[in-house]
Amino acid sequence: MAFYQRTHRTAVTDQDGKLVGNLKDLVARKTSLPTVHPGNCCEAPRRELILPYTCVAVLFSPAIALKCSEHDTHPYRPDDSDIYLARDVLDKQIIDTDGARVVRVMM
Repeated sequence: MAFYQRTHRTAVTDQDGKLVGNLKDLVARKTSLPTVHPGNCCEAPRRELILPYTCVAVLFSPAIALKCSEHDTHPYRPDDSDIYLARDVLDKQIIDTDGARVVRVMM
């Protein structure tokens, strides 16, 4: 089973092994079948790069490897309906359909 904690802050490298940044979050697009995109790979504190999942060769490994170089990617552009796993889901209360608190999502 895949856990977010295993990928959080993992190094992201391009096809040549050059460091692109560290994974900060995963983005899920709301569709009938949610699509997850690795997101927020930051090389510098002020820069954010969201890569489409199609660019990822390996997600669950010591380093997240991309299939191409950073410059050959087309950054993913999130919209208002996208869900950020760490920002929007982790450390939040889960409510059941009757309104009762069930559990807190932990990392």
